[in-house]
Amino acid sequence: AISVRDYNSIPYIFSGTVKDIIIDQQQKFDKQKRVLVTVDEVFKGAFNSDSVYVYTAISDASCGLPMQPNQQWVIWAYLDDNDITTH
Repeated sequence: AISVRDYNSIPYIFSGTVKDIIIDQQQKFDKQKRVLVTVDEVFKGAFNSDSVYVYTAISDASCGLPMQPNQQWVIWAYLDDNDITTH
């Protein structure tokens, strides 16, 4: 279950389909995987496009999401240096 406090602390909640994944190990550990997601439905927040890049860690041990192309996800995300990220 999610608390009201947790919901209120998250700026973006949306569903989408993974289209592409780019790995860049030169980035900070929590932004090494750049995932292009086609946004299906927005539950919280707003986007200027129907596709967004979501940054996450490569490893699920580092709280990265194990996303794969063509998978559908409900994503809870934050802004970090103007990048949409997961923690």
